[in-house]
Amino acid sequence: MAGRSFPKARRILRPADFERVRRRGRRFFTPSYVVYVLDNGLGVTRLGLSVSARTGGAVRRNRNKRLVREFFRLNYDRLVPSADILVSLRRGYRVASYDDAVRELGTVLFAGKARRPKG
Repeated sequence: MAGRSFPKARRILRPADFERVRRRGRRFFTPSYVVYVLDNGLGVTRLGLSVSARTGGAVRRNRNKRLVREFFRLNYDRLVPSADILVSLRRGYRVASYDDAVRELGTVLFAGKARRPKG
């Protein structure tokens, strides 16, 4: 099961990195998420999650974070290479299942939208 883990090297951890991706990354909208994608030049794709307390209680927030992490972990090889991906849950929306997360995030990250240059 090599390549199916979620080590620290594949996470955006520093607040400055979150801010850089939020300011300079390409932004994509789905019904439940806002996804930011920015090339990082590190040779590894990293994931950052931003879920505000205004999106719901702790159980709801943590479930949604687990779904996104699982999507990232299982589909790592299909994602934009060497990029920082920041996923933010939109207020008022709730992802009901893993299949919903795959459908929404896949439209952005698998369809090639995130690979095209800005402009």
